[in-house]
Amino acid sequence: MKVRKTKISKSGEILKFNSAVRENIMEHLPEMPEYIQAIERGLPFFTKGELEAIESKYSDDGMTWDEIELEMSGKGIILKYSTFRKYIQDGLIPKANRYKSTTKGRVAIYESNIIRNLNFVYFFYKVSPTNRPIIECFMDIVKNQDITYWDAVESNVDSIESSSGYTNLYVHLAKEIVIGYDDVSQSIQDTLTTQSDMEHVLTMLIGIKSKFEKYVSKDFKLFTDYLETHKILVSDIPEHLNNRQTIEKMSGGVQS
Repeated sequence: MKVRKTKISKSGEILKFNSAVRENIMEHLPEMPEYIQAIERGLPFFTKGELEAIESKYSDDGMTWDEIELEMSGKGIILKYSTFRKYIQDGLIPKANRYKSTTKGRVAIYESNIIRNLNFVYFFYKVSPTNRPIIECFMDIVKNQDITYWDAVESNVDSIESSSGYTNLYVHLAKEIVIGYDDVSQSIQDTLTTQSDMEHVLTMLIGIKSKFEKYVSKDFKLFTDYLETHKILVSDIPEHLNNRQTIEKMSGGVQS
């Protein structure tokens, strides 16, 4: 019995715009040898300087479709609006981030990096895999790799040095549960946005915070209040401990 192979469309081979791998490749693409060689062969891709100039030009107001078409045609690329919309529907380029009223009516506004995204897609459509070996190799390495939710979320929160030996995510969890910061919740939403159980993960975190408020927060407050209202002479702290930070705190951070 023959097994029919599923043919992957060309658009299906392109990394979606909201992936970290795509962002990394897209940023460094203009500096890659295969990209520069493609331009030298006469293909109308934007140089690094041109992309930066466009993004600077439209950084404040974003870009309308007319401005996008103008910049693309100025590079010799004919981009139909129907094709542009298809790219959006296929998840290859980002949607409009807002709308504004003009003399022509209500128009969509896109981030200034929309040209960089279009340039990336255009590069994949026009350059064969054999002529982009570095990118293909990198994509093959990361395409099927996976990491735990923990590692993914942790990599997206601010780095914090911790002498306790705990990982950064433990520190951020404590901050969110006890103090009320939303670092972990935001990281979960940003990192697991493509996962069907993202809401389940957020619900579990909300449940932990709720239990802390209901059963632990009162005792925790008594504990912290006790520490803050009871005093010890600095001279009574054992000598083997490093008291530098304590002394600096007493002197208001002024060092002699």
